[in-house]
Amino acid sequence: YSRNISEKIFATWIPECNSGYKIWNFFDINRDIPTFIFEGIFDAISSGLKNCIALMGAKIPQERLNELKKPVFVLDNDKTGLINSLSYAKQGYSVYVQPDKYKEKDMNELMLNNKDLNVSEMIKQNIYSSIMAQVKIQQKL
Repeated sequence: YSRNISEKIFATWIPECNSGYKIWNFFDINRDIPTFIFEGIFDAISSGLKNCIALMGAKIPQERLNELKKPVFVLDNDKTGLINSLSYAKQGYSVYVQPDKYKEKDMNELMLNNKDLNVSEMIKQNIYSSIMAQVKIQQKL
């Protein structure tokens, strides 16, 4: 997966075993423990978390989601990411809600702008589910 930043052109190589799905790192995770789900590869890498995947977009196919025992959505801190996080929270999934003091759009930007921040710990401390997740997300929309 790569992208030309100046022209916003994306290129993705998809191995045959993942045909029909565009998910980074899906075959290198433990699906029985919490799996952190990011939109982009650089966000997943920037998080410092070990058991993570990247959707290379904002949604995961339901068939793949069903394979994960404990999915945790760590989507972007923008309107699309928040709307999708709200949808997943309403379905009963755990979601990350970025603290208001951080205005960055995604984990990569957050890590680059806050060199002393332990991003993986911040993520773990801001995971919500159920009504609490929904309220926190609604406040940001």
